[in-house]
Amino acid sequence: MLCLEFSDYEEEIRNHLDGMLNGKLFDFDRDIVSIAMNYWVHGYTTGDPGNSTRIGR
Repeated sequence: MLCLEFSDYEEEIRNHLDGMLNGKLFDFDRDIVSIAMNYWVHGYTTGDPGNSTRIGR
């Protein structure tokens, strides 16, 4: 994932949206102003020994 350039993602998003929304009502260049990419995954936490999640620590 980190080896891909932003242009790779933009091309994939463009192709996907053009395929889903093809027609006179959607034009990628006209309708998309910007694309924000977040390379990092989001973390989730679960209870640890002592169940600190349940007691609100």
